[in-house]
Parts: sequence; structure tokens; C-alpha cells
Amino acid sequence: MKNFNGIVVTVSLVFISIINVTAQSFERSAIVISAGTNLGIYNTSFKYKSGSGSDSAKSGSTAAVIYPIACEFGLTNRIGIALQFGYSKFLKAADDKSTANGIDAVLRGNFHIVKREKLDIALGVNYGYSHFKYNANDTYNSIIKANGTDLDFSLCGRIYITKHFGVYLNIDVPAYNLQGVASDAINDSNNITFKLSGVKFGGGIQIKI
Repeated sequence: MKNFNGIVVTVSLVFISIINVTAQSFERSAIVISAGTNLGIYNTSFKYKSGSGSDSAKSGSTAAVIYPIACEFGLTNRIGIALQFGYSKFLKAADDKSTANGIDAVLRGNFHIVKREKLDIALGVNYGYSHFKYNANDTYNSIIKANGTDLDFSLCGRIYITKHFGVYLNIDVPAYNLQGVASDAINDSNNITFKLSGVKFGGGIQIKI
């Protein structure tokens, strides 16, 4: 009888472990492709040096709608690495003729702290390239172009509706550090440093392969 009870306990533990392994929302060699929409709210710091060598600085705030697309690969059952591209369109007043947009290409490392059959929560760090362009669309042809880095800390929660399809919510704390030039038809090019920091949040859909 004791042997039978031992066999039952052993089989039960094995069965439970199999369920836990096969019912995970993220595992080694998993591929997760996602696309979504974020809202970014930033504090800005803008410094520039004119051709004469004088320095000027401005600070303010801005917001942008971001469209990220990412592909993550599972290195282990807990750690994933992703390549993410994002296009940002900065918001403006209705009567403002200027345009401002950005492009990001970052590498993200994720640590999946919660894994369930339908739930996946990950902490991540993003680092990569960022490009920003501003065009005043005025008679002076005023343009700003800048390139630099993007460092983000992120929290992402994924909910799977089916085995392979689901939705996600994310919140990021970004820090952009860009350098470039500002120019127009009258003045010489000015060297600039442009920094943004704040929060990005949103959601989207994902497909797990």
C-alpha cells in the first residue's frame, strides 16, 4: 500500500510538472512578434551653440504618438532578446504648420518575472539608435536634425486570448540623448544637444510562434 501511495504521489508530481512546463506563455526558443501604439509624454532640454560660439538653452515639454514593432526570441525560459523599431509623430497645435518625427531602432533584453498559461509579465531594458527631425515649414526653411541614443526601462504585461494570439500593455521610462544641427536659409548651422525624458505607455497585439 505504501508503495502504491508513493507511485501515485510520484506520478502526480510528474503530471503537475509537465503541465507547468507545457502551459507557459514564454519559453526558450519562443518567437513573439508584436505591434502597437504608445503615447509618449516628455520633458525636453534643448541647447545650441551658434556659429559665433554663443550658447543658448531652452526647456519645455512635448508629446508624441509612437508605433512600435518588435520581435523577441527566447534565449532561456526566462530571458528574451528583442529587436524593436518605432516611428514617432510629435503632436502639435491645429494651426501649427511644422512637422516633427522620430525613428528608433533598439535592442531589448527582457526578464520574464511571471509566466502562466495566459499571462506573461516581463521587465526590460532597451538601448539603441534614435533619429529626430523637425521642419518648421516656414519661409526660412528652418530645420533641425539630430541623432543619438535611446535608453528605456520597461514593464510589459501580455495576455493570451488563444495559444498563439494575445494583447499587451506596456509602460516605459525613456531617456533620449541626441546631437545634431539646426539651420535655416539665413543663419549658419548651429550645433545642438536635444534631450527628452518622461514616460511612454500603450498597448497592442502579439503573435507567439
